[in-house]
Amino acid sequence: MTKIKDEYIKMLNDLQEIEKYKREMMINNTKEFVESSTTFFKYEKAEPLSLSKEHMYLKRGIQSDKSITTKNRIPGFNVTKRYLIDTLSIWNELGIRLHPVKLIDNYTMNQIEGKDYDGELSDITSDGFVEDIPIKLSMNVRTDGSVCMLPVINSDGNVNLQLINKVYLVRGEKRCCAAIYAHEIAHTQLDPGYTKDYLNREAIPAFMEEIFSDVLDKSGSLLQSNRYFKLNLTAKYIDMIRKEEESILKVEPSTYIQSHLESIALANLYFSSNRTIKKEILENVSKVFNGEQDLDNMLNRYECGIDNVPLDIKILKKVKKTR
Repeated sequence: MTKIKDEYIKMLNDLQEIEKYKREMMINNTKEFVESSTTFFKYEKAEPLSLSKEHMYLKRGIQSDKSITTKNRIPGFNVTKRYLIDTLSIWNELGIRLHPVKLIDNYTMNQIEGKDYDGELSDITSDGFVEDIPIKLSMNVRTDGSVCMLPVINSDGNVNLQLINKVYLVRGEKRCCAAIYAHEIAHTQLDPGYTKDYLNREAIPAFMEEIFSDVLDKSGSLLQSNRYFKLNLTAKYIDMIRKEEESILKVEPSTYIQSHLESIALANLYFSSNRTIKKEILENVSKVFNGEQDLDNMLNRYECGIDNVPLDIKILKKVKKTR
């Protein structure tokens, strides 16, 4: 019996050591990701949110609202790559011109990733447009979507380039996937210096996801589904920050809280505005993409920065439209 007990205690100790190692790895990997992203995109600030009573009230409001908590993504598996490519025309319909991208193939990216490259970028990349970015549809993606890219900083640190490899998407209902695809395409258009705050990095992509949701489904069902999905995630991330003691591990959930709330505030303003204001907002998105203005000024201009977002679930969940 003593031997069995000793082996059991050893097993528990081993498991604790494994969990300790995994947590240390997670902390180190997160720190490396945040620091490298901050360097590449020239963020001046990458600090976690300080939760207030209003954040906790918002979390409880979301979690107690069954219309939100029981709402899932629209079901289906009918998306095709051709359909996604066709939806790129919506950007033009909205008056947003997407700039070209630098593409890099799998083999070359694997060869140079994590290494110093002294050659000419033209030797390892190709110029292309967003429709040239390969799309990978899979059921094994950790998130609904992501862009696989390789950030490159030249030797004097003055030129930062995103080399785009592919867009990953979970195979699902085609309109839902197209809205997420628009979110990821927006990421390919955001160049270094577009915002000073790391926590704003998802705001424009999440905003464009809302706009595409509205364009792709005039019934409002897709927009509501995606909006409620973001609110559920917001409540989840507030819980994560509340329970987490390590500051660096609060940064990513803070990013999604802040960006989601800002995108909802901006989308609510857009949907409730007249055509002139809608056009102006989209023109400002174009200016952010083209480096003509930074995102922080745009959010402040429309009073949609995090300090101005009402943390009221009744306001955040409701979409008031004008046509």
